[in-house]
Amino acid sequence: MNAKSNKGQLRNQPVNNGNRHTQELSQKIAEQISLAVKQDPELKGKIPPEIVERLSRNQVMISRFSSTERFEGPFPHPQTLEQYNKVLPGAAERVFALTEREQLHRHGLQNTAVNGTISRDKRGQWMGYTITILVLLIAVYFAYRGNTAFAGTLITVDLVALAAIFVSGRGGNAKENQSPPST
Repeated sequence: MNAKSNKGQLRNQPVNNGNRHTQELSQKIAEQISLAVKQDPELKGKIPPEIVERLSRNQVMISRFSSTERFEGPFPHPQTLEQYNKVLPGAAERVFALTEREQLHRHGLQNTAVNGTISRDKRGQWMGYTITILVLLIAVYFAYRGNTAFAGTLITVDLVALAAIFVSGRGGNAKENQSPPST
């Protein structure tokens, strides 16, 4: 969970003199300052001369404060959750429950996929074992009946096929081990 904040960027920019709203604001500020000076003459020496000069030229400095915040994590920012709760009481709890249910669902799918792969592998091993035993029994039958050349060929082909499977592995194994690209 990362929270990055870039706070405190204060920019002072002079405002265009042609803006009517700015001129009105400037005039009101000047009136308030002159009223305060009339009520308390000691203030006259405390007001910086550049402020008085800007007010007399109808130029005001407007300060703009910008703040940037970035939050990363599995859940929304705590302030966002708090706002959800203000709009709909219990909404934050519902967000957490939804996330937990989604995670359980994902884990269930992964378990199903893994169990399916294990089951398929076991089934393949039993089928291979059964076929090998059947071929060996057929070879023994032909050897018993006197056809030893054919029996020897069957056993040789069977053993070569088994050796090839154990040496090279299954054909689709390389594709299955590659993980799909994440989005």
